[in-house]
Amino acid sequence: MNIIMKSMKFVSSTCQNRDIILSSEERQDVENMLKVNANKKMLQNFVMQKNEKKVVLKDVHDIHSGIKKIDKDRPSQLNDWVLLSNMSRMQARKTKCITFDQKASKETDVIVLEWFVGKEIAKSAVDDGLVIEEEHVETRPEMVSTLCLDKLVNIRLIEKYCTKEAWKSIESIYCIKDELNLYICNFCKSDADAKETRYSNERKDRENKKGGGWIVYFDNDIKYERMTLLQNENIETVWFKIFPKHKESFLLCFVYRPPNSQTSWYTYFENEVVKGLSINDNILLMGDFNIDFLKPLPSKWSTYITTYGLHQMVVDPTRVTSTSVTLIDHIYSTNPTSLINVIVPSYAPGDHYPVSCTVNKFAKLIKDKPDSHFEIKYRNFKTFNDEMFLQDLSNQPFDIIQEINDPNEAMDMWYYLLVNVLDKHAPVVTRRVKNKCQPEWYTNEIGKSKFQRDYFHKKKDTENYKKI
Repeated sequence: MNIIMKSMKFVSSTCQNRDIILSSEERQDVENMLKVNANKKMLQNFVMQKNEKKVVLKDVHDIHSGIKKIDKDRPSQLNDWVLLSNMSRMQARKTKCITFDQKASKETDVIVLEWFVGKEIAKSAVDDGLVIEEEHVETRPEMVSTLCLDKLVNIRLIEKYCTKEAWKSIESIYCIKDELNLYICNFCKSDADAKETRYSNERKDRENKKGGGWIVYFDNDIKYERMTLLQNENIETVWFKIFPKHKESFLLCFVYRPPNSQTSWYTYFENEVVKGLSINDNILLMGDFNIDFLKPLPSKWSTYITTYGLHQMVVDPTRVTSTSVTLIDHIYSTNPTSLINVIVPSYAPGDHYPVSCTVNKFAKLIKDKPDSHFEIKYRNFKTFNDEMFLQDLSNQPFDIIQEINDPNEAMDMWYYLLVNVLDKHAPVVTRRVKNKCQPEWYTNEIGKSKFQRDYFHKKKDTENYKKI
C-alpha cells in the first residue's frame, strides 16, 4: 500500500443499499489504490486501520465498479508508461508512480506544448498566459517527439494557447509525423530505419523460434568487430570488440537471460566470459539478466561476479509495475572507473526502462589484482604408480565395513579408506593460475612446446630456442 497515486477526478459512484461513510479525501485514496489493482480485502483492512472507521467489503467493491464504468473505453498504452524519477535502491519501494493520464490538465498541456515549442515557452504559455506565435513552433518534424502520435494524446487541448497561424503550423507538423511515422534518435536526430542512415546494425535472431533475438545499431564512426567465436548458441548473447579513438579497445556483450533459465545458463555464460578475459581485460556487459538486484542475489551469481571482478553499475529500478519494483536490467564492467553517467531514463514503451552509460575515454584500465588470478585444486598424478596403488588399496581393512549397521557410517568409512590411499599416491595440490580453463586451441602439444621454449631461454641455448 506504499504506492498512493496523485489525485484524479473520477465520477463518484453511489451505493444502492447504503451510504458510504468515507469522506471525499478518503474515498479518493481508495479509488486511486483500486486503480493500481490493489487487493480489495487488504485495502479494506488498510482503510479501517488508518481512518478507524468500519468499512465493509461491499463498499470497496461498489467503488471499484464505478471506476470500471469510467475506464471501460479508456486506451491503455500510456497508462503503462509510469513516469518514475531517479531514486536510490532504498527509496524504490516508496516511490509515487504517476501515469500520463493521471497528471493535472495544466501539467499535460505543458508536456504536449513542450514537444512543439520547447520547455520555456510551454511553461510561459500555461503559467503566464503567453500567446504562442507561429515563429515559436518547431517546423522540423524530426525535432518533434514521436509521443505526440500516441492515441492518449489530444493535441487539440493546446489550441487555446496558440494563434491561428501557430495552430496551423502545429497541425501541419503533426500530419507530417503521422504520415511518415518516423522514429528519431534523440541524440543524432536521424531516422534509425531510413535506408540512408549513419548507422550500421548487427543481428542475432532466434533460430527455430518466433520473435526475439538481438539487433544492435552502431554509429558509422565507431569501429568494431563482431566476436562470434565468444558466442554460445545455447544462450542469447552477442559479443563485439570496440575500438574507440585514442583509447584502448574493450569487449562489449549484450545479454538476455530468460526468467525460466536452467542452471546450465551460468556455465555457458561463464565460459564466454573466461574466453573474453583471455582476449581483453576490459569487458562491458549490458542486458536483461532477470536477476533482481534489489533483493539478495543467488549465491551462484554473487560468487560469479565477485570471482571475475564484475561491478554492477545500475542502482535505479528498471521495471516498475502497479505491484512490483525490480532492478533486472544490469550493466557490469571490469573497469568501473571507465563508466560515467549510468542512468535509467523513465521512458517505457515496453515493460522495461532502458539502461544507458557513457564510456570515459580518459579513464585508464585498472586491473583488480585480487581477482586477476585463481587458485585451483587437483590431484597430482605425476608420480602415480598403478601397482603400488593397488597393493596399498588391497591392504586397507575394508572388511570392517560389514560390521557397521548404519549405511551412512559404512559409506563414510569406505570413503575414508579410499581417500587415504589416494592422498598418498596422488596428493591434492593447489596451484595459482590466470584462467580456470584454457582456450580450445591451447592443446597439450602447445603447452609442451612452450615449456621447452622457456627452458632453452633460461639456459641461454639460443640455437634450440630459435628452433621452437
